[in-house]
Amino acid sequence: MYAQCGCQEEAYHVFKKLPHHTERSWGALMGSTATSGLPTDCLKNMQDEDIIPNRPIILNLLKTCCSTGCMKQGMLVHHELVTIGLECDVSINGCLIDMYAKCGGLEDAHKTFDLMQDRTVISWGTLISGYVMHGLEHHALELVQEMHEENVEPDVVVYLCILKACGNIGDAHGGRLVHGIAIETGVSTDTLLGSTIVGFYIKSGFLDESRKVFDGITRRDALLWGVIIAGYVQHGFCLAAIGLYIKMLGENVVPNEVIFAHTLKACAGMGATKEGKQP
Repeated sequence: MYAQCGCQEEAYHVFKKLPHHTERSWGALMGSTATSGLPTDCLKNMQDEDIIPNRPIILNLLKTCCSTGCMKQGMLVHHELVTIGLECDVSINGCLIDMYAKCGGLEDAHKTFDLMQDRTVISWGTLISGYVMHGLEHHALELVQEMHEENVEPDVVVYLCILKACGNIGDAHGGRLVHGIAIETGVSTDTLLGSTIVGFYIKSGFLDESRKVFDGITRRDALLWGVIIAGYVQHGFCLAAIGLYIKMLGENVVPNEVIFAHTLKACAGMGATKEGKQP
């Protein structure tokens, strides 16, 4: 209970009072350490007590290492899970790839990925995301090609990564292809993906295309409105940005800080003091 509520100290206090520690009690404690995001030496303590960590404990330890950026501890957990025979577990391998990628160990992440017998779309997306995160877009796009050759259907996460990679390197052609595939597979209606596609076209300087995508999305939240309004302001179309803001209010969407900031910037760019004063 304490662990699930994020009360690490209370959970550890009760844990220390137990006459005997079991795999189950260690597993319960893992919930507090993973939730708090603090580095932990629980694995060493478990080994000292001759307790073999189970799958949930390993997963929690890897998530903790990932959230705290402790790759050295993550490597120790990796060694332990191989020792106890969990190296073929799909979920654990996914966590390993995520941990290595987010900690900057892309080579280790790729090695883990290559050793997987059952590579799911999630594992592909995790590795691709890691390369994009560290500015290695070309490596990410090479993985996408391999993914295509192995007939693995991309999910929304992969599409998001590809669009971000194409936007970062200015690959307008690649981004258009991804958009086309997203339409064919029916995932282009996803709000987050739609926002990313709109942002990609804006970043590439294709405002007409971005507006077409925007108009085709039925469920438009504040994030999406913010992307299109910011894009119009950045390209100097302040009047159109104000028009979009008014249209957004007409659809009963509550503006966020980003929308307010860019709309005010549009008003300033046009000298529209009256509009800027409107509540």
